[in-house]
Amino acid sequence: MTAQITRHEIPWGFKEIEYIISQLLSPPGKEELSALEEETAAHVGAEFAVSVPTCSQGIEWSIDLLTKPGAKIGIPRFSHPELPRLVRRIHRIPFIVDADPITRIITPERLEAVSGKVKLQAVVAAHLYGRPCDIHGLKQAAPLVPIIGDGAHALGAGTKGNMVGGMEHACSFSFRIGKPIVCDPGGIVTTNDKKLAMQLRERSGHVEMMSLHQALARIASVLAHLAVLRSPFFPLLVMPFFRLLDRAVPGLSEKYWTGRLGFPLQRETNPVNLHPLLAGLARLQLQTLDRRTASQVANARLIKARVTDFENINLPSIDDGCSFLSFPVHCNQSFEAVRILRSLGIDSRLDYITDLWAPDKDATIFFPPNHFRLSIPEVERVAKALEILDDNLSKKSIYH
Repeated sequence: MTAQITRHEIPWGFKEIEYIISQLLSPPGKEELSALEEETAAHVGAEFAVSVPTCSQGIEWSIDLLTKPGAKIGIPRFSHPELPRLVRRIHRIPFIVDADPITRIITPERLEAVSGKVKLQAVVAAHLYGRPCDIHGLKQAAPLVPIIGDGAHALGAGTKGNMVGGMEHACSFSFRIGKPIVCDPGGIVTTNDKKLAMQLRERSGHVEMMSLHQALARIASVLAHLAVLRSPFFPLLVMPFFRLLDRAVPGLSEKYWTGRLGFPLQRETNPVNLHPLLAGLARLQLQTLDRRTASQVANARLIKARVTDFENINLPSIDDGCSFLSFPVHCNQSFEAVRILRSLGIDSRLDYITDLWAPDKDATIFFPPNHFRLSIPEVERVAKALEILDDNLSKKSIYH
C-alpha cells in the first residue's frame, strides 16, 4: 500500500479546548509563564528562555542589546518584510546577505563572502518556514559575530541533535497563527547568555500583561482563523482579493499585508505579554511538538520521492537526524510548481496563481502548503517587499 502524505496538523485539538474551558473559572497564575520558559529552554537545549510580546519584538530587543547604534546588521534576503524596517527603527544599518537559491536560507559560504567585505556587528539568520540554518557553519564564517535566530516557524526544528534556539546567541520564536505553537500573539527568546536573558526579562517586565478578557478574545480570534484557514474556499476567495488589491493600488498589499488575512506588517502599537492562560495552552502544544515535527519530515521524504522525476526542479537533501517544518521544492520555471501540486493531489485550486509570475521566472513551493501562506506567492511577496524596503539591494531582479 502506497504511503500517504498526511495533512498538516493544527496544534489546537480537543485537549486544548478542554483546558481553556477548565481554566475559565479559575485562571492560572504567572507560574504558567515561568513553566513555559523553563520547558521551552529545555526543549531546545538553551540555558534561558524569556517570554516576549512578539517574535519581532524579541529580535528587535536582541539586536538592540547586543549592538550599538550605527552597527551593520546582516539580514537574509528572504525573511519577514518587516525585518529591514525593524533594524532601521533602532538606528542600525541592514545589509542583505544572499540566500541559497533552493532553500532560501543563509549559508556559511554566502555569509563569508559578505563578512569579508563588510564588518557586520550581528547577523539575523532566518530559519525560513522552519528550515534550519547551519548555525555552526555561520559561526565559523563570521567568528565573534553574534548570530540572532529568527525562528518564527522553527520551534522544534534542528540539525543532528542541535535544536534551533540552542545554538544561536539568541533566537526568537513566534506563537502566531500558522506557527508550531499557536497563542497569537506571543513569542519567546532563548539564549545561553545570562546577561542578555536578564536584560530581556527587564524589558519584558515593563510591558503590560494582557487581561483575561483580551486572552479570551485572542482565543476566539484563533479559532475563527483556523476555521477559515482550513476551509477549502480560503485560497479560492482570499488570494483573488489580493490580486485585485495589487491592481487597484500597486504596492499596497506589500505595504500592509504579508499575503494572509489580517496580518499587518506594521508594529503593534500596544504590545502585551502573554496571559498565563495562553502560556498554559502553549505548554500543551509543546508536548506534541516532536510528534508533529516528525510527521513533517516523513511527509518531506514522501514528497521528494514523488517529485524526483520532474524536470526543471531542484531538491535539498534530507539528512538523517535533521528535523524541520517545511520542505522546499525549487522550480526553475514557475508553471512547474502547479504541475507538481496537481500530481500530488494538493490544492489543485491553485491553478489561477500561474499568472502571478512570468513563465520564465523561478518559484519555490514550501510544503506543507495547507496553510496557503506557506506557498509560492508568499515567497515572491517577501522578495518584493525586501526589494522595496532595502536600499542595499541591486536593481536587478531578485530571481536572477
